[in-house]
Amino acid sequence: MIYRFDEFELDLDKFELRRAGQPRHVEPMVFDLICFLSRSVGRVVSRDEIIDGVWDGRIVSDATISSCIKSARRALDDSGDNQTYIRTVRGRGFQFVADVEGGNAGTLEKEPIAAREKAPASISAPVVSSGTSLALLPFDVFSGDTSLQYFADGLVEDLTTILARVPALTVISRSSSFSYKGKSPSVAQVRDDLGVSHLIEGSVRQLGDMARINVQLIDTADGGHVWAERFDRPFDELMKVQDDIIQSISRVLEPQLVRVSYIRGQYLQPEEDAAAAFNQANGLLAIKGWHPASFTEAARLLEKCVDIQPDFARAHAFLSLILGLGQRIGFLYDRDAAIEESLAAAERALALDDVDSTVLGFTGCALADIGQAQRGIPLLEKALEQDPSNAQAWAALGAAKLADRRPEEAAHDLREGIRLSPLDNRLAIWMNFLATALLYGGDTDGAVEEILKACRQDTRNFMPRVTKAAILLSAKRADEAKAAMAEAYSIRPELSEIEIAAIVGKKTCKIMGKLGLLAA
Repeated sequence: MIYRFDEFELDLDKFELRRAGQPRHVEPMVFDLICFLSRSVGRVVSRDEIIDGVWDGRIVSDATISSCIKSARRALDDSGDNQTYIRTVRGRGFQFVADVEGGNAGTLEKEPIAAREKAPASISAPVVSSGTSLALLPFDVFSGDTSLQYFADGLVEDLTTILARVPALTVISRSSSFSYKGKSPSVAQVRDDLGVSHLIEGSVRQLGDMARINVQLIDTADGGHVWAERFDRPFDELMKVQDDIIQSISRVLEPQLVRVSYIRGQYLQPEEDAAAAFNQANGLLAIKGWHPASFTEAARLLEKCVDIQPDFARAHAFLSLILGLGQRIGFLYDRDAAIEESLAAAERALALDDVDSTVLGFTGCALADIGQAQRGIPLLEKALEQDPSNAQAWAALGAAKLADRRPEEAAHDLREGIRLSPLDNRLAIWMNFLATALLYGGDTDGAVEEILKACRQDTRNFMPRVTKAAILLSAKRADEAKAAMAEAYSIRPELSEIEIAAIVGKKTCKIMGKLGLLAA
C-alpha cells in the first residue's frame, strides 16, 4: 500500500518514505506518525488520538509527541513556520493538509500501522496493570478567583506531563483524570473507574497575601496518605513562579513515587512480572544506596525484565546505563563484559525507540560511560531538545563532557541537572561529578565546597568521601584527606584500590597509597 502527496511516497510494504523516488531515513515512530496523519487527511486529530493510534494508548509525554511532530516535519522538508503538510491547530491538535492519493487516505483506520507489523512498537512504559499507576485529580480551588482556577488546572496538567516521564510509573491521561472536575469522588471510586494504585489530590487557596498549595499522595488500596506537603508562595507572584512551584513539588514527589513502586514491586513477583522487575531495579539504588551489590542486583532485575518483555525500550536503556556506569565507577569488576553488554543493551533500546527522552538519556549516558562520549553526547542533547526538564540527561551530559575533558561545559550542565533533580541520592553522585569538574577546571575552592555538599547529601555513599580526599590532597590538606578516606572505609570496609582508582584515577590513587591514605 502506497500513499502519495506532492513528490512524496509512503510505502507501507517496504516501510519507506521517498521523495522523488529517493528513500529518506526516518525513525520508526516518526514513520508511524506520518502514516497516521496522512490517513486522516483534512481532519484535525487530537494528541489523545495520536497517542492511541501511534503509541497504542501508552502514556507518553507532550515533549515526546512534539519531538515526533518536529521530526516528521523535518523528514517532509516542512517546519513549524511553514506547516506545508502538518498544520498545528492550537488547542485542538494537528491536521495533515496535503492532497493524499492511494491506500485509504482520508479514513482513520483502527488496525495497526504497517510499520508496526515489521518490528515491535517502542514501549516507553510497561503496559501491565500490576505496575504502579497514578491519576492526578483536578485540584480543589477555595476561591471564586478564575485566575486561581486557571493556575490550579495548569499545575495539575504540567505535573502530569513531568511525572509521566518517571520510568517506573504509568500516569493516567489528563482527559481521564479531569472527568472528575467539579466532583468529589471517593478514593474507591477513582480506583474502580481508572484502575490506579495511587492518586494525587490537592488544593489551592489564598491566605492573606500568600497562596497555599497542598498536595497529597494516596494509596487507593486503603485510602491512606503516603505523603503530603504544602507549598506557600506570595499570591501576587503566583503566575510568575508557576514553573518554580511545579519543580518544587515534582522534586520531592518523584522520590516518594519511586519508593512506592519499589515497595509495591516486592509483592508482585519480579521474577515473573516485567513491571515489578523494572520498579525494583529503579528503586533499588535509591533505597539501598550505591554499591557493587545494588548495581549487580539492579542489572539482574533488568535482565529478567527484558527477558519477560523483550520490547520494553526503557528497560534495555536502563540496563545499558547500570552496566556502563557500574563499570565506570568500579562497581562491576568484569569491565570488558559489562562494556560489551552495555553497548548491546543500548543498541537494542535505540532500535526499539530512538525518540523517547528517557531512552535517549539513559543510552547517551551509558555510551559516554563506556568510552563513546562522541556518540553519547548527541543523544543526550537530543533528549534535552525534547525535554529540557530531564535532570538525568543534563547530569549525564555533564558527566560525558567531563569524560571528554571539557570541565567548564561539564560544570554548567551538571549544575542544571542538580537544579532540576529529584531530591534523592542521585544528587550526591552528580555533586561528586561537579566537584571533579570544578577541580579539573582549576576552581579548587569551589570543588571543596561542592564535595562537602555531596557528602552531606548522602551519608551512606563512600564515593563522595573518596573524591573529597582527592580534592583535599590537591588543596594540600593531607590530614583532612586522610580523615575523608577513613570515613569512606567506615562506610565500605572492603573498599578496593580498583574502586578508588575508578573514582579518582590511577595516578591519584597511587599518590594516596604513597601517603598512607589507603588501607593495607
